[in-house]
Amino acid sequence: EVIAVMPLGAVSDTSLTRLGQDLVVTLSANFDGVGSLRSVDAATLLMKARDLPSPMPIADAQRLGRELSAGSVMTGTLLSEGDQVRASVVLYKVGSDSVLAKATALAPPRDIAALTDSLTWSVLRQVWRRGTAPSPVLTGLTTESFDALRAFLDGERTFRRLEPGANAHYRRAFELDPNFAQAYLRYEYVNNWNLEPRDSAVYARLLELVDKLPERERLWVEQWDNTTPLPERVEEWKALAARYPDYPPFLMAAADPIVHFGPAYGIPIIEAMPLLERLDALVPDHADTKMHLAMVRGVIGTPDAAADAYHVAASLTNGTFAALLALSGDVNEAMATGAPLPPAERALDLARSMALEWDGSYIQSVGAGFPLMQLDQVPYQQALMERVQGANIFTGDARLATAFGVSTLLAARGEWDAAMQTAAQLEGSLFAPDLRISSARVAAMGAWLEAIDPVAADRVVRRVRTAEGARLTGQDRIELLWTDAVMGVVLGDSARTWALVDTLSREPTPRGPRTARSVAGLWLNRTDPQAAGDSLRAVSESMMREGYSLLSAEAIGRLVVARTLRARGEDAAVERYLMWPDAGVNSARLIGASVAMPITEYERASALEAAGNAEAAIKHYRQFVDNYDRPPAAHRAMVDDAKARLAALEATDAGKSRAVPRGG
Repeated sequence: EVIAVMPLGAVSDTSLTRLGQDLVVTLSANFDGVGSLRSVDAATLLMKARDLPSPMPIADAQRLGRELSAGSVMTGTLLSEGDQVRASVVLYKVGSDSVLAKATALAPPRDIAALTDSLTWSVLRQVWRRGTAPSPVLTGLTTESFDALRAFLDGERTFRRLEPGANAHYRRAFELDPNFAQAYLRYEYVNNWNLEPRDSAVYARLLELVDKLPERERLWVEQWDNTTPLPERVEEWKALAARYPDYPPFLMAAADPIVHFGPAYGIPIIEAMPLLERLDALVPDHADTKMHLAMVRGVIGTPDAAADAYHVAASLTNGTFAALLALSGDVNEAMATGAPLPPAERALDLARSMALEWDGSYIQSVGAGFPLMQLDQVPYQQALMERVQGANIFTGDARLATAFGVSTLLAARGEWDAAMQTAAQLEGSLFAPDLRISSARVAAMGAWLEAIDPVAADRVVRRVRTAEGARLTGQDRIELLWTDAVMGVVLGDSARTWALVDTLSREPTPRGPRTARSVAGLWLNRTDPQAAGDSLRAVSESMMREGYSLLSAEAIGRLVVARTLRARGEDAAVERYLMWPDAGVNSARLIGASVAMPITEYERASALEAAGNAEAAIKHYRQFVDNYDRPPAAHRAMVDDAKARLAALEATDAGKSRAVPRGG
């Protein structure tokens, strides 16, 4: 990736000799720092080339290129055409006759800038069309500013390593060139990746410039803002990926929603694997791809496969993500080999990195309190967090944000009252609404699952409703209304429940009426579980087709569905409704719903066992009993039953046959 630009030889006009030497300086400056390209120092090259013939024979250029450790050499000529000069260059691969690019430019001899920029852009476009572009969106470049291009590529390099600050580079790029469409496009993508609200001004400018983009980028922008239901949207992305199989953004756009949401929509997470493997073949050094591969393998694979994927992902990044991925990999490796889990002190490195990078972003606030990528070693994760909190590494908002993660871990172990009290620390904070109302979510779900005293839970829900009700809108308002309605169901308060069903039904988005139907199904479950199961199954199927639901509502509603199907002997049908914990959820609202995950794992394992899938039942029973180790009184019989069933299954040949993968 080091280019040696040789002096351009003057053909039949020695007055152009100086221009040929000056172009070494300007062309070298243009190439240097464009992505991973570097150029040989111009002064050094000119000194070593001064005794070589002009025009320079390719053999001499190749020999000098090797001496200067270059991977390619550029030679060329200058020819007078009236009052203008034609500059022609050829870029060769060092050590072969392979031509990487050819370019010509015509300009007055005094206009060295025009000659330099024309030759540089032409060479870069040809090189990038050969598949070595430093960014997948640069085949149809929309800037003429090398400073803007360098800033853009700094952003690409930063994001590829999942380091903070990529959008600062993209913003610098479009500030240097307000017409740089790809800079706005990548800013929009990375902003979304960071779970930040859309920057309306940036997005508006992207739409103004969309016609400047090549066809595939235009299609990406059009599809990116598509609001069709997730299953339909995934198929549309897959179709674009099939049409442009070498374009990484389409592959990730198809895979990402499957990884993060697919199992909640009836799409098994394994369907993301071929898309991610193709993406990995195209861009093997992108930490985001490796991280998604690790997440999927952590669900469908064995611990050793997950460990390898996490370690590779960690090697491609720095800072918080590197520490998080490395620790996740080491935990999986210990699980695979039977070695002790890493010492709790390992979490201190991760916490220090997060504290150093802390900027209060949503993704950091949600991630605080989760020392591993997946909730499959809950007691260990809680021990890590206790070590971090004891070391007082986090202060201020960073320390407060850990209340969300710690609350989730507490509930995942069965310590529901402590989970509710911990989440209450977020009430009245300046965090996003879905974090602030976490205590109401835990309270309502815990009360419905008979893990929290209904009266205590109702006090929390009413307190949050009073504090937040007037200022919440959209999905946040609907979820808070839902927690209130669930408490009406749990307490048998018909007037309260149906008043809230009516309020939800009149919400201006489809999510409101669908949530109202979910509450109505829960109420029906009090008197007619079979009819309730059918009603809630219809709600879930509608959600899977059309979206517009709450995972918290689905999480408990699908337990009713599963129990209904099992009562009818339809055990094999249960998996569709209970595989949602496989999703790599990444927002407070979605992670908050995972407090129902342990009970879901038990019901899932029971259905798989009844359906004859002993191996899958073992892994879900194992996950349940290992994590849900501090159950409330109402759930102790459930845990005892799971332990007995697990022991019986593991004593069979199926249980002894091979290592049992997790999840999936």
